[in-house]
Amino acid sequence: MSKKIKIMLLILIILVLFIFFRSMKSTAAIVQIAEIEKQNITVTMEWGEKINIKVPSKFDTSELNKTSHYLVVFNSNIIQKNTLKKIEETR
Repeated sequence: MSKKIKIMLLILIILVLFIFFRSMKSTAAIVQIAEIEKQNITVTMEWGEKINIKVPSKFDTSELNKTSHYLVVFNSNIIQKNTLKKIEETR
């Protein structure tokens, strides 16, 4: 390969890595539970928007109720779209 092509490939790889790591974000919000399933919960955000969040097996959804408000932190990036990281009941 010529030197020009190697440099262009290197720049392309750096650009892709930059976009990938830039997209790794988390969202934290106080929500109310709308629907509870084993691997998913649907939450209602403060302004009425409903979001479906995937629940990993380490969380027990049987203790959640629809009348309480919860602080949820979830991944909102391209790879782990809306995957729950943390949930706590607010007082």
